[in-house]
Amino acid sequence: MEKFFSDVVDFDLTLHEVYEKVYDPIRHIVDFWNAYDIKVCREYLFELLIMYFGNPQKKKRRFTTDQMTAFIIALMRMQMSYYMASAKNIDLSKIDWSLLTNNKIAAEELEMSKKIHEFFHRSSH
Repeated sequence: MEKFFSDVVDFDLTLHEVYEKVYDPIRHIVDFWNAYDIKVCREYLFELLIMYFGNPQKKKRRFTTDQMTAFIIALMRMQMSYYMASAKNIDLSKIDWSLLTNNKIAAEELEMSKKIHEFFHRSSH
């Protein structure tokens, strides 16, 4: 039970750390995107959806409970950071996205998503 309460405290801290004087939402946003690219986010969210529905096909889990917990906490922290950046009118254009670890993967993923969108847009007409 101790691990459970530790995870709950970690999750709860993401909601309260925004009030710290040294809180830096840009750092949390960059940290998140350095740790998780779009493809990995999709994989984690898909895994969460499977878990939510009770894993009806009894597929083997791709991530451990600790990995899922870390992702959920990081996702919440990133979401709160975007909210705080918006609320405080912080200019996100100051982020040098090209320096992000996963930037190449993200750029490739966005380009592929764009091509898929254009394909379906053309075929719907």
